[in-house]
Amino acid sequence: MRGEAGRLWMYWVPVVVVLAARELAPLINRRPGLAYLLVVLTAAWWFKSTAIKNNRLFSRLRMSVLILVLLQVVLGILTVLNATYTNRLVILGVSHQLIGILLLMVIVTLVFIVRKKQLSAAS
Repeated sequence: MRGEAGRLWMYWVPVVVVLAARELAPLINRRPGLAYLLVVLTAAWWFKSTAIKNNRLFSRLRMSVLILVLLQVVLGILTVLNATYTNRLVILGVSHQLIGILLLMVIVTLVFIVRKKQLSAAS
């Protein structure tokens, strides 16, 4: 049980990335750079979290994080490329925001699962 609790730090990586994104933005100086950094850090977290296989909900949400981040990058690129078309810009921009909200919801759910697991392990 202790070894599993020691690996819980890797669950916090997406949360730390999202919270640190605001602080890292001036260092990167461009929004696409931040997006690619988030993709790399999310992929690193995803590979590290493959060690945990005993929670089916966590596994599904882990996959959802990767898919949503990649979809967010694709929508961001398409939004910039179609900026001159007003109708496309609105649809792609709203889709980009929706995926961002879904990503936030998945990360909050992952934090809930990890905290619940930590509390049950401590009891």
